[in-house]
Amino acid sequence: MSARDLATGVSGMIRNGGRNMLLLDRVAKEQKVNKGDVIVTEGTRDRRYPSLYPYGIPIGRVDQVGTSDIASYRTVQVQPFAQLGSLDSVAALVSTKNVPKRP
Repeated sequence: MSARDLATGVSGMIRNGGRNMLLLDRVAKEQKVNKGDVIVTEGTRDRRYPSLYPYGIPIGRVDQVGTSDIASYRTVQVQPFAQLGSLDSVAALVSTKNVPKRP
């Protein structure tokens, strides 16, 4: 699922990192992500391909940011707000009221 750093606007793909940790993938080395930043769902970028998750659902907080000389992208570890190992399913409740446009 696509995700965004609320503080810097950096986007990436969130995936399971094991041991109740998530990874924010596809973050270029030039992009700035800071420890403690909040990561949220990206939402739909193109109306033709709607996302299952609307913009702004909190996912977690950046726990660690690393770089490697041989890797093309940064390693961004995200501590999820939910205990993922105990979840069987997730439901997203979406308001039908007008929502302010994202930055």
